[in-house]
Amino acid sequence: MASTPSPRRPQLLFVTILAWLGVAVGILGCLGAVLVLFADKHGLPPLRFLLAAPLLLAAAIGLHQRRDWARWFYIVILALGIANFAVRFVLHGGRGLGLIIVSMGVFLNGLLIARLCSRPVRAEFTHDTA
Repeated sequence: MASTPSPRRPQLLFVTILAWLGVAVGILGCLGAVLVLFADKHGLPPLRFLLAAPLLLAAAIGLHQRRDWARWFYIVILALGIANFAVRFVLHGGRGLGLIIVSMGVFLNGLLIARLCSRPVRAEFTHDTA
């Protein structure tokens, strides 16, 4: 006797949009890394530049597939973004427009982290190790 497939839960649009934005940025970043690699006459660009785009692309694909490791990757990257905003703010004296930009960046990254940690989003993700 054949078993009936379990009904699929509808996927949240937030995760899908975030994943597709990550795919787009990852592809553009990979193209940029290749261009810099071939156009740079002064040696190799920094390794972080060459690795960031493919890692983001892989995590975006994992996020679209609702892999829990990809959700955690995004949370860590967004948290590092908050730290980056704070460090740049302190290093540049924290005056004028910088305060507004830093506040917006910290707020938006924090909002995305909170949404990725919310119960409805967590429920969509598998805990596969593969």
